[in-house]
Amino acid sequence: MVSDLDQIFKFFYRELYTIMDASHITPPPIPELPPLKGAALEYAPFGHLFSVIHRQSSVAMTRRLRESGVSFGQFLSIRYIYENEGCSQEQLSNRLRLDKGAVARTVHALEEDGYVQRLPDPQDRRRMILSLTDRGKEQYRTLIRISDEWETVLLQALSPDEQQELRRLLVKVVQSLN
Repeated sequence: MVSDLDQIFKFFYRELYTIMDASHITPPPIPELPPLKGAALEYAPFGHLFSVIHRQSSVAMTRRLRESGVSFGQFLSIRYIYENEGCSQEQLSNRLRLDKGAVARTVHALEEDGYVQRLPDPQDRRRMILSLTDRGKEQYRTLIRISDEWETVLLQALSPDEQQELRRLLVKVVQSLN
């Protein structure tokens, strides 16, 4: 199941990975980050706390996704296509808030890897619709497992009630931005 928290982190990841995906840049090996310590975090601005969570999540997810052979942008695209079978590239671009060229390159790479197929829309032959192949659906299940495992690690210090409250508050913040 895709969580709201996962979508919140996607918001923070988007800009960094858009640049890397659009440029077909393979990021350098990710260094281990030292553990964060100190009571100063209790008084840090929210932006700093979001930044710390984003950075550590980016490192962890990039490392885990790399082992499966996909970038973060490809992961987001596979997930959206799975959840919106028959969507167009334009819909994918709009939903992920990425430029059409970056999405076209990502979809092309996913097609080359056998994860996605583009088919003519029966109602409008000029429009191509996207769907996952069997291989793409298998990869989706692997990627969701990776995402869920990271979320478990990320939230391990919180009780289930605290996790629900955190989700409720973060969703409220995100909704206020839209």
